[in-house]
Amino acid sequence: MTRRWIIETDDAGTIGSFRYVELTDTPPPPPPPAEKPTIQFTASRTSIQRGETITLEWSTQHATSATLNTVQVPLHGSSTPSPAQTVTYTLAAIGPGGESSKAITVTVTSVPDPPPDFPPATKEVRVDPTNLDGIKTSHQPGTHVILAPGNYDLKTLNFGGRIQGTPDRPIVYRSEGAVFRQTGHGTLTWMSGHDVILSGLTWEKVTDRHINLNSNQNQGVSRNIEFRDCKFFRSTQQSVVAQGDEIRFRRCHWEDNCQVNRDGLQGVWPYTTGTWWYWWGDEKRFSGRVEYVDCSCVDNWGEGIHPSYSMDAHVERCVCHENLYIDIYLNNTGKAIVRNCTIKPTKAKLTRYNEPPRAISASVEEYSKFPEQPNGNGPILLEGNVVDGGSFKGCRMGFRWAKHRGTDAHNRYHDVTIRNNTFRNCKEALVIIDKMPSAATSSGNAIDMPIDGKLVQIGDPQYWVESR
Repeated sequence: MTRRWIIETDDAGTIGSFRYVELTDTPPPPPPPAEKPTIQFTASRTSIQRGETITLEWSTQHATSATLNTVQVPLHGSSTPSPAQTVTYTLAAIGPGGESSKAITVTVTSVPDPPPDFPPATKEVRVDPTNLDGIKTSHQPGTHVILAPGNYDLKTLNFGGRIQGTPDRPIVYRSEGAVFRQTGHGTLTWMSGHDVILSGLTWEKVTDRHINLNSNQNQGVSRNIEFRDCKFFRSTQQSVVAQGDEIRFRRCHWEDNCQVNRDGLQGVWPYTTGTWWYWWGDEKRFSGRVEYVDCSCVDNWGEGIHPSYSMDAHVERCVCHENLYIDIYLNNTGKAIVRNCTIKPTKAKLTRYNEPPRAISASVEEYSKFPEQPNGNGPILLEGNVVDGGSFKGCRMGFRWAKHRGTDAHNRYHDVTIRNNTFRNCKEALVIIDKMPSAATSSGNAIDMPIDGKLVQIGDPQYWVESR
């Protein structure tokens, strides 16, 4: 209640009288209610194939905070996810006026497998487990041998003579689900030749090796042989021993091989898959170029990928772990590249010395019975690899540049470059250099050769080098 005096005047402004009145106060109007947050939320696409990227964009009004799938985000922003499976993205905005949300579902489909990249067939020959003539006979260049599904139980599998395709018309062996299994003893598959593709084949348990790919003066050099999407399981000795040039493995898988070494008492022998030197008359010759690309070599009872005695070794984008002693071993190679490989063991696989495997190793055997590389050993490039032994230290070392085991011989490798790698959680050391190389170069953030006898940090903090 408000009390006021009212003064009355005439037209000339002369005060006439006074009155005292009481007035009732009018309260101010209430403030308007806070507005509920509003959202603008869009996706560039709502249906993609796995591996593709979308763009999410959003803006809000009347909000003080926002979340995208419960993760705090700016009130206005964007994101470029690459979902691996169908997912719903929900944007929520909160403000004084309450909460609003909007959802967008993005459907993700699998990328269809690309059609096989084979040259056209000049002739097709079909084979099934009851009729192996198409494997055991010789074929003209351009022939495609198609193996029907089933278990091929064999004593031996000798491809017909020397397989002789041509670069533009290779002989192709294509599996529709064929599995080779051994009923006899010894190496299951012997082969030699040139310009051959083997695709989708599986080798199962054998008493010795899965494959011997041979070269010698009588048969010539096995050259331009490619294994695609092949699988190798439970060999007793090595799985694949290859001699020749331009030998390629694409998307192949090795597992549970080298069974003779399950008790860990056979030393470092055998290795799972790799190359070797061969006799040319009385001369020992090196294999030429060998490639392992997008392969996996896991949980074998010997060394893993082993491109030894090759003049040009490439190991790229491979997954290797839990192979006894060494996962990737460069033994007396010429040029060698190990790039973008992943070595992340899921368990500790120990030798008879209670040691987990080295991840990557390079050494040179100097015994007189082994030939020397005609152009020297090296250079070596290790680039973009990830080695992580995990909390259980499942790797003994990340990389070891070593003298040959059991000798004091100098390691002849030179020009060792290590860049953009990640080495973590190794039991003994991340990188070990046993002896100084005869020559060494570095570029970019490559590791320089270490200071003698000290554990030193070189360049990027992820690199640690110990010199012994």
